[in-house]
Amino acid sequence: FCSLVFCAAVANAQSNFYVDNDRTFFGGLVAGANFAQVSGDNYRGFDKIGMNVGGKVYLPLTSEIVASIEILYTQKGSVGKDITTAGAVQGVTVRDYAISLDYAEVPVMINYFFPSKTHVGAGISYGRLVRSAEKGITTPDQKFDPAKYPFRKSAFDFILDGNLRIRKGLFLNPRFQYSLIKLRDEKNIAPYFYGSSQFSMVFALRLAYFFGI
Repeated sequence: FCSLVFCAAVANAQSNFYVDNDRTFFGGLVAGANFAQVSGDNYRGFDKIGMNVGGKVYLPLTSEIVASIEILYTQKGSVGKDITTAGAVQGVTVRDYAISLDYAEVPVMINYFFPSKTHVGAGISYGRLVRSAEKGITTPDQKFDPAKYPFRKSAFDFILDGNLRIRKGLFLNPRFQYSLIKLRDEKNIAPYFYGSSQFSMVFALRLAYFFGI
């Protein structure tokens, strides 16, 4: 809902003030997919696929340097399927494992614009955990209560970003994102599933439409 309100305001502002060479700010919509893993959970591979959708506004500082802010709904986590990994508890084997983490996220970035409007950027994001789930299948079966192993409610990530202009307004947007703080304290990691110092790592691929550029 917040993203819709945010983007509607941007679109309305565009219709009122946009001038190609003299604009106060501009923005648009972004949508795509995350390919995520959790470093430190002992299950490699960017197998967790989730949404990455929302809105973005740019504020030019110079003709080439432009600040930006986004409001996103983004899904991260980890998936380990058909695995046979010894758990941290002797005699326990992990066969399937998954972490699902949904965030409301606000990235703030500094971007460099080339004459073609293609641009690259770097910045920091703040995420607020909206929903989390963790499940695993072990042999022998080990029941656990995910509520006893909570994730942090807040997340801070470093972001590298590129926007390749395809045509007027339309951009292809690959993104890399990595946690600056642990997803949770080590004491909150279920012993059956191994792992320590868990950090989120995401490669995202999005399409973006920015009004007027």
